[in-house]
Amino acid sequence: MKPRLVFSIPGPIRKGLQAVVHVYLGVKETAQQLAPAVWTKDAPKGMKWLENAKVRLLLGPEGAHVYRWEVKAMGNRDVTEPGETGWAGFADAGFDDRGPRTRWPARPAGRRWSATGAAPRPAKSRRSASMPAPRGWKWCSASPSATTGTLTTPKNFAAEFSTPGKYLFSSGATGPVGKHADGVSAQVKGAGVYWAMKFNQQKLAVGMASPETAASYCIAPGSGEGGVGIESSVPASHFVTFAGILEDEPKEMMTRLQQTLDLRNPAEVVIHAIQPRQPAER
Repeated sequence: MKPRLVFSIPGPIRKGLQAVVHVYLGVKETAQQLAPAVWTKDAPKGMKWLENAKVRLLLGPEGAHVYRWEVKAMGNRDVTEPGETGWAGFADAGFDDRGPRTRWPARPAGRRWSATGAAPRPAKSRRSASMPAPRGWKWCSASPSATTGTLTTPKNFAAEFSTPGKYLFSSGATGPVGKHADGVSAQVKGAGVYWAMKFNQQKLAVGMASPETAASYCIAPGSGEGGVGIESSVPASHFVTFAGILEDEPKEMMTRLQQTLDLRNPAEVVIHAIQPRQPAER
């Protein structure tokens, strides 16, 4: 496996501007503490833990689901629909891809997990997921799907619980999240949008974006009615999922994610020659 350098740049870079990044090779001490890394470890039943300073994810082989998404700032609260089989958790891509097991590589590349189908899963069905440090989101590339979602527990956002939420689409449409007891009628849908999010007064939020695709999104209080995702949509194959504590306004954060990870307009990276360290002046 070839070496890979992974780093993140704090803060936005406005269009037309440049960010200069200096990488020092072989330096044993740094001027300030580095951002916590991302690490992985094995979990029971062939699952994997993927973790950074803000969130901890439990990846399962069935359907390559994220069965737990724990927010550390809230005492490791799991925001997913409870369970470790079937449609529970995040990254649900519909009935066909729920049950078949996937294969994980022997080790991830840059904390990027690639899941390929194990028989009888169709060979064309693939997923790869990455999570940066120290962020509360991940991005995923998958086989094109018209239905992909994050299935949440209702207690965090449904109207009849202690922390009722609001929804927001990239179109600007917004309103209160409905009651879990109302079932499917509590779903709210937005067509031709690039992202959707729900959030509460504690600033806990769950959102998903399809950076290149204006898709049909659905937001629901949680459980079987759904959480946040695309449904009966034009197919999309690139998704960004956020679940954690908001550090910016919902619109600003989701728009930044969508624009930054839009593969149609990636940032230009210029790598200059390696320069030897100059002797210190006396």
